[in-house]
Amino acid sequence: AEQLADANDKLVDEMNDLIKQNEEKIKELDAQQKELNNLNNQIQAQVKQLGSQKREYSENALDADEEIKALEDQIEFFKSEGCSETQDVTTCSVNVPSSSGFILPTPYGYITSYYGGRIHPVYGVASYHDGIDIAASTGTTVMASSTGKVIYSYLDNYSEYGGFGIAVLIAHNVNGESYTTLYGHLSSASVKSGQIVQRGQKIGEVGSTGVSTGPHLHFQTMYGVGYGTTFDPMLLVNIPLSW
Repeated sequence: AEQLADANDKLVDEMNDLIKQNEEKIKELDAQQKELNNLNNQIQAQVKQLGSQKREYSENALDADEEIKALEDQIEFFKSEGCSETQDVTTCSVNVPSSSGFILPTPYGYITSYYGGRIHPVYGVASYHDGIDIAASTGTTVMASSTGKVIYSYLDNYSEYGGFGIAVLIAHNVNGESYTTLYGHLSSASVKSGQIVQRGQKIGEVGSTGVSTGPHLHFQTMYGVGYGTTFDPMLLVNIPLSW
């Protein structure tokens, strides 16, 4: 009986030690979790700050009033497509035809500026270029890079799209993913919102409207439907230096 009591006491002591160790591990894990949460908050703050800085230095970004107007135009477009005000645009973009690939948006030209950081050619300050500039003569045909639906055009209300000047935006559906291409600084547009355009179809002509130093096409690609987060057009189109 005495041996059994000693064994029980030893087992209790071991259990208490395990409980104590577990409590210490829990405290340690809690401390690590708090540290991770703090790091995550710091990263989120840095991401937000970088996003603000990118927007601040983005030479083509619409200003607040222009972006509000652009969003209002997009809302009206979605309503015309039969979308409800509470519907996710990704589920409402089913009417956008599928695209089979992207091509160069002009029959000839050469790249004068790539996507990313550069010195602004007009203001001479560090800026972020949200697209690719393709130099070509005024009046050169600008083509839809891929099949899609026009969601904004200068012809809709004859107002320039901020620093992009005369512009056209086209929504595309690629394997269920939504993209938007923007064609800026045009001298004229030849399509209207709601119009289905085929890859290679003429949508306007090269110009120098908006904030521009000379005739060229600003070609911009964005995730989703409408004016939004940009990415390098080279990810969609293999654009040579000249063609």
